[in-house]
Amino acid sequence: MATHWLLTASGSYVDSPNDLETWSCGIRLAGLTVGYANVGTLPTISVSSDFSSGSGTGYTWDRTYSCSVAGNTFVPSDYLINQAKPAWDTFMGAVITGKVNLKKLSIYPIGTNGKSEGGNSAHLYYTTPLVGGQGSTVLPLEVSSVLSLYTQRIGRRGRGRIYLPPLAQTALATTGLFTTTARDNVKAGGATLIGALKLDQAGPATLRVRPIITGSPWTDYGVVVKVRSGVVPDRQGRRRRSLPEGYVEQSVTY
Repeated sequence: MATHWLLTASGSYVDSPNDLETWSCGIRLAGLTVGYANVGTLPTISVSSDFSSGSGTGYTWDRTYSCSVAGNTFVPSDYLINQAKPAWDTFMGAVITGKVNLKKLSIYPIGTNGKSEGGNSAHLYYTTPLVGGQGSTVLPLEVSSVLSLYTQRIGRRGRGRIYLPPLAQTALATTGLFTTTARDNVKAGGATLIGALKLDQAGPATLRVRPIITGSPWTDYGVVVKVRSGVVPDRQGRRRRSLPEGYVEQSVTY
């Protein structure tokens, strides 16, 4: 039984040898109905096999499933094309350095075991990787600005975070901290991204897709109502596991 979706964005880097490494981050989504509460119990998502593929301007897509929530149809590939892609395109241009690229968006139906229900997935592939629009340099790949997410749930289960792909070197002040300009840019761009991922079906449909925070056993949710960014850089070490080291050595003379 699926209860929500996991939307992921993933890509790589423009320059060698950084292009050997990858980055990814994810946002969870709930399928709610008109009059939903900002905190509540996740509804059941009915998942059915639906193998299809296609293409559009600058992208291709495929899917193995479609689904419904309270009788409202949700087609994951349509969501990727109409909601996720425009939202992430804008975010890349507004926040991320031109040395980082976005290659793929994916959405998975997640069950109460925390895994993709039936192994299903839907993907959107950029024909040409989309590069960021901010600057022509990049920080070390493991240095990340974190976008913190807040809901109306009290305590740790009401908060989440996204480790963003690296910013440009110009985002750092001489102190080694992010500049207030970079901090504010992440905050504004992050709020725009989260807001743009909503879906309000028109006409008789009542489905309302919203970014959420949830956790094991994946039955309760809190809608993201606020984002926050700071000036202290964070680290995500797995983003440099594939980089070859360029060692030099020298003998010591006494």
